[in-house]
Amino acid sequence: MIAAVHGHVQPNGTPFFYDLSTLEARGADGKLLTLIPKDALPPAAASLITYWETQARQSKGQQGTKFFIFDAGTVRACEKGELSVPLDGETYTWNTPFPGCPPQQAEGEKL
Repeated sequence: MIAAVHGHVQPNGTPFFYDLSTLEARGADGKLLTLIPKDALPPAAASLITYWETQARQSKGQQGTKFFIFDAGTVRACEKGELSVPLDGETYTWNTPFPGCPPQQAEGEKL
Protein backbone atom coordinates (compact mmCIF):
# COMPACT_ATOMS: atom_id res chain seq x y z
CA MET A 1 0.00 0.00 0.00
CA ILE A 2 1.26 3.46 -0.90
CA ALA A 3 -0.32 6.68 0.37
CA ALA A 4 0.31 9.61 -1.97
CA VAL A 5 -0.60 13.28 -2.06
CA HIS A 6 0.24 15.72 -4.85
CA GLY A 7 -0.35 19.41 -4.47
CA HIS A 8 1.09 22.87 -4.04
CA VAL A 9 0.43 26.07 -2.14
CA GLN A 10 -1.24 28.76 -4.23
CA PRO A 11 0.01 32.39 -4.14
CA ASN A 12 -2.76 33.29 -1.67
CA GLY A 13 -1.49 30.59 0.73
CA THR A 14 -4.32 28.14 0.08
CA PRO A 15 -3.28 24.53 -0.51
CA PHE A 16 -4.35 22.95 -3.79
CA PHE A 17 -4.41 19.17 -4.27
CA TYR A 18 -4.44 17.36 -7.59
CA ASP A 19 -6.78 14.41 -7.97
CA LEU A 20 -4.60 11.31 -8.17
CA SER A 21 -6.71 8.76 -9.96
CA THR A 22 -3.84 6.33 -10.53
CA LEU A 23 -0.23 5.77 -9.56
CA GLU A 24 2.62 3.61 -10.87
CA ALA A 25 5.16 1.72 -8.79
CA ARG A 26 8.15 -0.38 -9.85
CA GLY A 27 10.46 -2.84 -8.16
CA ALA A 28 14.26 -2.87 -8.36
CA ASP A 29 13.96 -4.98 -11.51
CA GLY A 30 12.14 -2.07 -13.21
CA LYS A 31 8.94 -4.07 -13.67
CA LEU A 32 5.67 -2.28 -13.11
CA LEU A 33 3.77 -3.51 -10.06
CA THR A 34 0.13 -4.42 -10.65
CA LEU A 35 -2.32 -1.91 -9.19
CA ILE A 36 -5.17 -3.66 -7.40
CA PRO A 37 -8.48 -1.78 -7.72
CA LYS A 38 -10.30 -1.14 -4.46
CA ASP A 39 -13.33 -3.11 -5.68
CA ALA A 40 -11.11 -6.20 -6.11
CA LEU A 41 -10.06 -6.15 -2.45
CA PRO A 42 -11.83 -8.09 0.28
CA PRO A 43 -14.70 -5.96 1.68
CA ALA A 44 -12.98 -5.39 5.05
CA ALA A 45 -9.78 -4.12 3.37
CA ALA A 46 -11.71 -1.86 0.97
CA SER A 47 -13.70 -0.42 3.90
CA LEU A 48 -10.52 0.25 5.86
CA ILE A 49 -8.93 2.12 2.96
CA THR A 50 -12.11 4.16 2.44
CA TYR A 51 -12.04 5.01 6.15
CA TRP A 52 -8.38 6.12 5.97
CA GLU A 53 -9.08 8.27 2.90
CA THR A 54 -12.05 9.88 4.66
CA GLN A 55 -9.96 10.60 7.76
CA ALA A 56 -7.17 12.07 5.62
CA ARG A 57 -9.65 14.36 3.81
CA GLN A 58 -10.94 15.62 7.15
CA SER A 59 -7.44 16.32 8.49
CA LYS A 60 -6.08 19.77 7.66
CA GLY A 61 -3.39 19.49 5.01
CA GLN A 62 -4.16 15.90 4.03
CA GLN A 63 -7.21 16.41 1.81
CA GLY A 64 -5.47 15.07 -1.28
CA THR A 65 -4.19 11.82 0.21
CA LYS A 66 -5.05 8.71 -1.81
CA PHE A 67 -4.19 5.11 -1.02
CA PHE A 68 -3.07 2.69 -3.72
CA ILE A 69 -2.72 -1.06 -3.29
CA PHE A 70 -0.24 -2.99 -5.43
CA ASP A 71 0.62 -6.63 -5.86
CA ALA A 72 4.13 -6.73 -4.35
CA GLY A 73 5.71 -8.40 -7.39
CA THR A 74 9.40 -8.76 -6.54
CA VAL A 75 9.36 -6.07 -3.83
CA ARG A 76 9.86 -7.41 -0.31
CA ALA A 77 9.62 -4.84 2.49
CA CYS A 78 12.14 -6.66 4.69
CA GLU A 79 14.60 -7.79 2.00
CA LYS A 80 17.24 -5.85 0.07
CA GLY A 81 15.70 -4.09 -2.93
CA GLU A 82 14.04 -0.91 -4.09
CA LEU A 83 10.63 0.61 -4.73
CA SER A 84 10.19 3.55 -7.10
CA VAL A 85 7.19 5.73 -7.87
CA PRO A 86 7.17 8.26 -10.74
CA LEU A 87 4.99 11.30 -10.13
CA ASP A 88 4.83 14.62 -11.98
CA GLY A 89 8.21 14.33 -13.70
CA GLU A 90 10.07 13.08 -10.59
CA THR A 91 10.86 9.54 -9.51
CA TYR A 92 10.73 8.85 -5.79
CA THR A 93 12.72 5.83 -4.61
CA TRP A 94 12.93 3.89 -1.37
CA ASN A 95 15.50 1.26 -0.51
CA THR A 96 14.38 -1.83 1.28
CA PRO A 97 14.44 -3.23 3.88
CA PHE A 98 12.18 -0.56 5.34
CA PRO A 99 12.82 0.63 8.90
CA GLY A 100 11.11 -1.59 11.45
CA CYS A 101 12.07 -4.85 9.78
CA PRO A 102 13.99 -7.34 11.92
CA PRO A 103 17.77 -7.14 11.43
CA GLN A 104 18.94 -9.15 8.44
CA GLN A 105 21.25 -12.00 9.18
CA ALA A 106 24.34 -12.61 7.06
CA GLU A 107 24.65 -16.12 5.68
CA GLY A 108 26.07 -18.40 8.38
CA GLU A 109 25.71 -15.70 11.07
CA LYS A 110 23.73 -16.37 14.22
CA LEU A 111 21.69 -13.66 15.90
